[in-house]
Amino acid sequence: GGVYAIAISSGPLIGGALAENVGWRWCFYINLPFQGIAFVLLFFFLNVHDPRTDIIKGLMAVDWLGSIAITGSVLMLLLGLQYGGEVYPWGSAIVVCLILFGVLVCGAFVGIEWKLARYPVLPLRLFTTRPIIALFVVDLTHGFLLYGTAYFVPFYFQVVVGATPVNSAVWSLPLAIPLALFTIGTGLYMRKTGKYLYMIIGGMAISTLGTGLLIDFGAETNWPKFIIYQLIIAVGLGPNFQAPTIALQARFPPADAGVAVSAASAIRALSAAFSIVLGGVILENRLSAYGGRLIAAGVSPEMADAIARNGAAGSVELVAQLTKAQQHVFRVAVKDSLADMWIFFVVLSGIGLIASFLVGNEILSDEHVEHKTGLGVEEANRLMHEKPRGQCGTSPTLVTPLLLLLGIRQGCAWKYRKRSNLSSTLPGPAYCAIGYFIIRFNGTVQ
Repeated sequence: GGVYAIAISSGPLIGGALAENVGWRWCFYINLPFQGIAFVLLFFFLNVHDPRTDIIKGLMAVDWLGSIAITGSVLMLLLGLQYGGEVYPWGSAIVVCLILFGVLVCGAFVGIEWKLARYPVLPLRLFTTRPIIALFVVDLTHGFLLYGTAYFVPFYFQVVVGATPVNSAVWSLPLAIPLALFTIGTGLYMRKTGKYLYMIIGGMAISTLGTGLLIDFGAETNWPKFIIYQLIIAVGLGPNFQAPTIALQARFPPADAGVAVSAASAIRALSAAFSIVLGGVILENRLSAYGGRLIAAGVSPEMADAIARNGAAGSVELVAQLTKAQQHVFRVAVKDSLADMWIFFVVLSGIGLIASFLVGNEILSDEHVEHKTGLGVEEANRLMHEKPRGQCGTSPTLVTPLLLLLGIRQGCAWKYRKRSNLSSTLPGPAYCAIGYFIIRFNGTVQ
């Protein structure tokens, strides 16, 4: 957690210097040598249990179908949200289809993990109790707040206040430095006391306050606000880098602790992507709504429309062609759009705060337990959690006959549609198929 906090804190400063002096592509090139060094160090010095799994068996055990489904679902949802209102109208076929099929494939992913995957990439058994679900919600909202502030605060400094990339990174240090310090401090506190609940609740409460204060950012330079507001939100975000992860490990047996932490990391990674996309959607759509201000300030409708299409970040050259007064109107419009966006993040943070009260407390163990990995261990763990047929929570005794009867009735209506008043367009065979699969997955009807 501390290493990650330091990395995300120092990244904007290094990235800003590279983007301003040698080009933005170097923000990606610079990762290559460090990744190579990390790979060499892991290869020679990482000392963990090696189950010596056969590579073919290992590849066959991977949940390929689930991985493809969740990847496709996320990509379609992100593209649909990104295109909506900017590249294509919200009601356009491509946006509607991307979002609709993204949701449908996400539902298919849940079905795959539930019934088909032998070793699911996201076991649904993880989401069984209220404290665990609450911890995942905290992780989700923390990811939204973390990446939202890390992206949009420097964005505000550059677009509204007029800072250079390097200056915006320097101005973000009141957020970056305390974030790393409080992350490390939280780890030391939990190690000493074995307690994490107050860190989670306090962190979400202060994060909600800090995110709300960002709404008050103005269109002019105001150093007290810049420093104090960022400091407050850093104090709130820091503790929840590690505390929810440690809480998850404490609530799972060693066999499931690893996959639970991996699931939390995946949720945080997804929240990072959706945070920036959803924040950008709100920002750009609100900016389009404020386009009338530019026209009232003397900007031509064509220029105002071009600025709205390109967005706040992509309109730098266009805005440079405006007069000083018109540029000020543009900056105020972006500031107000960001304020509307921060309200969305405050609501999310409030949801995380409510969830934090449902986490519950559990004293951390100071005993180190080594857990071995491998297909044999995974198979034993799978069999231990596998429920016998007929005990999956869906009773076929009542549901299946009703679906089969409904299938026969709808089948008649499908055949004799002209003489039927039924408005349903779902054919009878579909209901019969649903009934069959319930029998297939839940056991024989009693």
